[in-house]
Amino acid sequence: MEETKITYNQKMPIRSFSVQRYFSPFDHDFDIGKRKPSFSLLYVVRGEVSFYTMGRSIRGEAGDFFYIPYGIRYHSKWSGKEGTEHYCIHAVPADPLYEDPYPLQKISSLATPETLDALKEIYSKKEQGGDHDAEIIGALFSLYAKALPFLKKEEREIIPELLVRA
Repeated sequence: MEETKITYNQKMPIRSFSVQRYFSPFDHDFDIGKRKPSFSLLYVVRGEVSFYTMGRSIRGEAGDFFYIPYGIRYHSKWSGKEGTEHYCIHAVPADPLYEDPYPLQKISSLATPETLDALKEIYSKKEQGGDHDAEIIGALFSLYAKALPFLKKEEREIIPELLVRA
Protein backbone atom coordinates (compact mmCIF):
# COMPACT_ATOMS: atom_id res chain seq x y z
CA MET A 1 0.00 0.00 0.00
CA GLU A 2 1.41 3.38 -1.01
CA GLU A 3 1.70 6.15 1.58
CA THR A 4 -0.62 9.08 0.91
CA LYS A 5 1.08 12.46 1.16
CA ILE A 6 -0.24 15.99 1.16
CA THR A 7 2.11 18.57 -0.31
CA TYR A 8 2.20 22.24 0.68
CA ASN A 9 5.60 23.88 0.58
CA GLN A 10 6.98 20.68 2.14
CA LYS A 11 5.70 17.13 2.39
CA MET A 12 4.05 16.33 5.69
CA PRO A 13 2.44 12.92 6.01
CA ILE A 14 0.80 12.45 9.40
CA ARG A 15 2.32 9.99 11.86
CA SER A 16 -0.39 10.39 14.51
CA PHE A 17 -3.22 12.67 15.54
CA SER A 18 -5.65 13.30 18.36
CA VAL A 19 -8.98 15.09 18.57
CA GLN A 20 -9.99 16.63 21.87
CA ARG A 21 -12.66 18.69 23.55
CA TYR A 22 -11.38 20.50 26.60
CA PHE A 23 -13.85 21.80 29.17
CA SER A 24 -12.95 23.32 32.52
CA PRO A 25 -15.20 25.11 34.99
CA PHE A 26 -12.09 26.81 36.40
CA ASP A 27 -9.51 29.29 35.19
CA HIS A 28 -6.30 27.43 34.41
CA ASP A 29 -2.88 27.53 32.77
CA PHE A 30 -1.45 25.12 30.23
CA ASP A 31 2.21 24.71 29.32
CA ILE A 32 3.18 22.56 26.34
CA GLY A 33 6.42 21.74 28.19
CA LYS A 34 7.96 18.47 27.09
CA ARG A 35 4.87 17.00 25.48
CA LYS A 36 5.16 15.48 22.03
CA PRO A 37 5.16 18.39 19.55
CA SER A 38 2.29 18.65 17.08
CA PHE A 39 0.59 21.23 14.95
CA SER A 40 -2.89 22.10 16.12
CA LEU A 41 -6.11 23.67 14.93
CA LEU A 42 -8.06 25.09 17.89
CA TYR A 43 -11.51 26.68 18.19
CA VAL A 44 -12.44 28.55 21.38
CA VAL A 45 -16.07 27.83 22.28
CA ARG A 46 -16.26 29.49 25.70
CA GLY A 47 -14.00 31.75 27.74
CA GLU A 48 -10.83 33.61 26.89
CA VAL A 49 -7.26 32.52 26.21
CA SER A 50 -3.86 34.19 26.00
CA PHE A 51 -1.01 32.34 24.30
CA TYR A 52 2.57 33.26 25.22
CA THR A 53 5.47 32.13 23.06
CA MET A 54 9.01 33.48 22.77
CA GLY A 55 8.19 37.06 23.70
CA ARG A 56 4.89 37.21 21.83
CA SER A 57 1.37 37.01 23.12
CA ILE A 58 -1.89 36.43 21.27
CA ARG A 59 -5.27 36.85 22.91
CA GLY A 60 -8.47 35.09 21.91
CA GLU A 61 -12.04 34.63 23.02
CA ALA A 62 -15.13 32.55 22.26
CA GLY A 63 -15.50 32.15 18.50
CA ASP A 64 -11.79 32.51 17.66
CA PHE A 65 -9.88 29.92 15.62
CA PHE A 66 -6.12 29.38 15.98
CA TYR A 67 -3.29 27.66 14.16
CA ILE A 68 -0.55 26.40 16.50
CA PRO A 69 2.57 25.37 14.56
CA TYR A 70 4.53 22.16 14.91
CA GLY A 71 7.36 22.26 17.44
CA ILE A 72 6.49 25.57 19.08
CA ARG A 73 6.79 25.95 22.84
CA TYR A 74 4.02 27.95 24.42
CA HIS A 75 2.09 28.66 27.57
CA SER A 76 -1.61 29.52 27.64
CA LYS A 77 -3.86 31.07 30.28
CA TRP A 78 -7.56 30.25 30.13
CA SER A 79 -10.33 32.11 31.95
CA GLY A 80 -14.09 32.52 31.82
CA LYS A 81 -17.01 33.27 34.13
CA GLU A 82 -18.81 30.15 32.90
CA GLY A 83 -15.67 28.07 32.41
CA THR A 84 -13.64 27.47 29.30
CA GLU A 85 -14.17 25.12 26.39
CA HIS A 86 -12.40 24.46 23.13
CA TYR A 87 -12.04 21.82 20.43
CA CYS A 88 -8.60 20.95 19.16
CA ILE A 89 -7.04 18.66 16.58
CA HIS A 90 -3.37 17.82 17.12
CA ALA A 91 -1.34 16.19 14.35
CA VAL A 92 2.25 14.94 14.43
CA PRO A 93 4.18 14.99 11.14
CA ALA A 94 5.87 11.73 10.15
CA ASP A 95 9.17 13.57 9.64
CA PRO A 96 10.46 14.74 13.05
CA LEU A 97 12.73 17.24 11.24
CA TYR A 98 9.75 18.98 9.62
CA GLU A 99 10.00 22.76 10.06
CA ASP A 100 6.66 24.51 10.20
CA PRO A 101 6.87 27.78 8.24
CA TYR A 102 3.98 29.45 10.11
CA PRO A 103 3.83 31.07 13.56
CA LEU A 104 1.05 30.70 16.11
CA GLN A 105 -1.78 32.86 14.82
CA LYS A 106 -5.47 33.61 14.91
CA ILE A 107 -7.34 32.90 11.66
CA SER A 108 -10.35 35.20 11.73
CA SER A 109 -11.67 33.98 8.38
CA LEU A 110 -12.29 30.51 9.85
CA ALA A 111 -13.83 31.74 13.10
CA THR A 112 -17.27 30.63 11.90
CA PRO A 113 -20.07 28.37 13.12
CA GLU A 114 -19.29 26.07 10.16
CA THR A 115 -15.73 25.56 11.41
CA LEU A 116 -17.00 24.76 14.90
CA ASP A 117 -19.54 22.31 13.43
CA ALA A 118 -16.75 20.60 11.45
CA LEU A 119 -14.63 20.21 14.60
CA LYS A 120 -17.60 18.89 16.59
CA GLU A 121 -18.26 16.34 13.84
CA ILE A 122 -14.61 15.24 13.84
CA TYR A 123 -14.69 14.93 17.63
CA SER A 124 -17.93 12.95 17.48
CA LYS A 125 -16.42 10.48 14.99
CA LYS A 126 -13.38 10.00 17.21
CA GLU A 127 -15.58 9.46 20.28
CA GLN A 128 -17.67 6.84 18.45
CA GLY A 129 -14.59 4.71 18.04
CA GLY A 130 -14.44 2.27 15.20
CA ASP A 131 -12.67 2.84 11.95
CA HIS A 132 -13.13 6.57 11.32
CA ASP A 133 -9.43 7.53 11.15
CA ALA A 134 -9.41 8.01 7.36
CA GLU A 135 -12.48 10.28 7.58
CA ILE A 136 -10.93 12.25 10.44
CA ILE A 137 -7.60 12.71 8.62
CA GLY A 138 -9.54 13.79 5.50
CA ALA A 139 -11.49 16.32 7.56
CA LEU A 140 -8.26 17.52 9.21
CA PHE A 141 -6.61 18.15 5.85
CA SER A 142 -9.78 19.77 4.52
CA LEU A 143 -9.76 22.20 7.44
CA TYR A 144 -6.02 22.75 7.04
CA ALA A 145 -6.50 23.44 3.31
CA LYS A 146 -9.09 26.08 4.20
CA ALA A 147 -6.64 27.66 6.66
CA LEU A 148 -3.59 27.70 4.34
CA PRO A 149 -4.58 30.75 2.25
CA PHE A 150 -4.95 32.79 5.46
CA LEU A 151 -1.76 31.70 7.23
CA LYS A 152 0.95 34.31 7.30
CA LYS A 153 4.54 33.08 7.13
CA GLU A 154 7.10 34.43 9.51
CA GLU A 155 10.80 33.81 9.64
CA ARG A 156 11.50 31.94 12.83
CA GLU A 157 14.13 33.23 15.17
CA ILE A 158 16.77 30.60 15.94
CA ILE A 159 17.03 30.29 19.70
CA PRO A 160 19.71 28.22 21.43
CA GLU A 161 18.33 25.01 22.97
CA LEU A 162 19.60 26.01 26.43
CA LEU A 163 17.54 29.20 26.33
CA VAL A 164 14.46 27.29 25.09
CA ARG A 165 14.71 24.89 28.04
CA ALA A 166 15.05 27.81 30.48
